[in-house]
Amino acid sequence: VFIHLFLSLPLSKRVITLSLLLSKFMSIFQILTSSIGRKILMAISGLLLSFFMAFHLFGNLFLFVSEEAFNSYVDKLKYLGFLIRIAEFFLLTFVLSHAYNGLLLWRKNRQAKKKHKLLQQRKYIAFCKVCGAYRKLYIYFFGYPLGNFLV
Repeated sequence: VFIHLFLSLPLSKRVITLSLLLSKFMSIFQILTSSIGRKILMAISGLLLSFFMAFHLFGNLFLFVSEEAFNSYVDKLKYLGFLIRIAEFFLLTFVLSHAYNGLLLWRKNRQAKKKHKLLQQRKYIAFCKVCGAYRKLYIYFFGYPLGNFLV
């Protein structure tokens, strides 16, 4: 239905519509590839991995109920066969996404800390140069008269 409506539009309106859709897509892409977007994706994938771990734990707890309960749980999982494969694919996708975004954020953070550390070192060196100049003034104005007074 959408394609039929889209093709019924004149060419100029089709170009405008496509450009609007692409601009929305690019803004979403820019948001998701930013540092905050990657942190949000990492939080979502971490939450989904936590849900998997909770359900996995819940299923394995059937071992403590009885052997029959656990076997019926396993039979239900076998019955869902193809859906389990799809869930495993998404689980792998979440793990890889979580690891990839974690490594990218770690690398960006490390680079930012290096830049900050270099900036702090430059400020410290500049501060030391200023202190060196003022140290000579302090010695001249305070140390010299004090030395003459004490001697």
